[in-house]
Amino acid sequence: MIKANSIFSIDKVISIFLILALGLVLTPFVREKLKSNSGKEQMAQVKGDLTGAIHPKGPWIDVVKFVQNKQIKLKLKITHFDLTQEDFLDIEPQEFDLGRVLDAHALVKESLVNLALVNIDDDLWQELIVPFYTQELIPRLYVYKYDPQIRQFIRLNDKD
Repeated sequence: MIKANSIFSIDKVISIFLILALGLVLTPFVREKLKSNSGKEQMAQVKGDLTGAIHPKGPWIDVVKFVQNKQIKLKLKITHFDLTQEDFLDIEPQEFDLGRVLDAHALVKESLVNLALVNIDDDLWQELIVPFYTQELIPRLYVYKYDPQIRQFIRLNDKD
């Protein structure tokens, strides 16, 4: 039996138990709240060699497709080997805002994807394929092409 004047009084034990129970109940709520405050939810990620060959010196790309404030965005990070410095350089990351569109999937090389690196024009560089739906539910496909001269991606179908 627990005495009333001991460190572990019944009131303290019940209070601690209730605080722990409340913490367990609120944990999913707190996690969801923190997630919504960050504002970013990753939808897809693709990494690969921009040439399509597994070249030890790249250039490589890391693309993340995410939602922020109900808008779909892309963040592209390119790592390039600089022959003059004989070192890997991170090119300034690019970010593209697709706007208030809906995520979509496309069939690419027998795989259903919502983001892909594919060489569609048989040149040296792979293109970035981004399918989506407009607000009117019209399917669209953006194609981004790497320009090695400026070391950036440009959208090929800039006009809808």
